[in-house]
Amino acid sequence: MRQVATSTSTLAVAALVAGGLHGIDNELELPDPCSGNAYTGDAERLPTTLAEAAALFESSTVARAAFGDEVVEHYLNNARIELNAFNSAVTDWERVRGFERL
Repeated sequence: MRQVATSTSTLAVAALVAGGLHGIDNELELPDPCSGNAYTGDAERLPTTLAEAAALFESSTVARAAFGDEVVEHYLNNARIELNAFNSAVTDWERVRGFERL
């Protein structure tokens, strides 16, 4: 039986190991190393928001195979709760911009 990761950093390390093992098991070729400025180059980018990361995680067959559906759904639920809390907050910037438009 798999143990559930108890922290985000534990999940991150487990995901790195699972991804590496997936690559080894499937004999995947490594991409060419990135040279130069990765910010301005055409290197594949990591998600920049929790919503983007959750969408990728939800559709990841590698994550589901490594951790199981229950673990993936648990972390997705946590992400949804955080996104709902974030999206329901009104920031100072939004208040200032809203008053500027009135």
